[in-house]
Amino acid sequence: MNYQEEIRDLFTVPDDYYLAHCISPDFKMGAGIAVEFSKRYNMKTVLTRKYPDFLQWYQRNQVSGICILEGRTFNLVTKERYYPKPTIATMRGALLSMHTICKEKGITKIAMPMIGCGLDRLDWSAVSASIKEIFDDTDVEILVCRQGNGMEKLIETAIRNEVIDFEPRYEDDNVTIEIGELEILIYPDDDPSIIWDEKYMDAHASIFAKQIYNELEQERLLDPVNYGYARDWLFSHTICTIPEKEAMAFFKDIYLRNNC
Repeated sequence: MNYQEEIRDLFTVPDDYYLAHCISPDFKMGAGIAVEFSKRYNMKTVLTRKYPDFLQWYQRNQVSGICILEGRTFNLVTKERYYPKPTIATMRGALLSMHTICKEKGITKIAMPMIGCGLDRLDWSAVSASIKEIFDDTDVEILVCRQGNGMEKLIETAIRNEVIDFEPRYEDDNVTIEIGELEILIYPDDDPSIIWDEKYMDAHASIFAKQIYNELEQERLLDPVNYGYARDWLFSHTICTIPEKEAMAFFKDIYLRNNC
């Protein structure tokens, strides 16, 4: 198995991927990403017409998770109705069913969101561990498409477009990127309490970072008045407020400066 997570739109993956998402056996599909599947592939109508008695069958047989393959979509049935929450047991049951289908049909590429961890509130560490365990004996490539926050999306887009080639590190809600000698800590926009911490960078890098901050301010790409903090506070805290086009150019610029 080849497992990876990436910040990207699930519906932009190549056509040779099968897509997976979670549903309930009543085929309501009225919230979350299931709505998009229904809009794009008419999935609710297709499933309702093809399996009119599926809910009754599911309840009668006391099924603990199952998967329905329709076209190129794996519909992971993880709970009895649309309103309760699934359990890791029902999620595993649906994943095992998907595993069986992949082996039977020779399917080797699956893309999915962070299944069960949006409206369904499962713990992603438990779900991802189950995915890896269940598909460990296969050659299936599994791509998890994470939504990410604004900063994560920006960095991943820059990497994909070959604007930058450094790898970010993610920890909780923070992102760290290293560009030459400069290590930048990027925090969510709703956390204004973070300041430059000299332990993360030498004096040269700190001066360089402040220089970039000043240039951003001069170009009116950010407005420090909105934050009310001195310029030696974490300049990258405000990167998410920069329009994507300017931010991409910004990343390219600081990358070239540190790698010339």
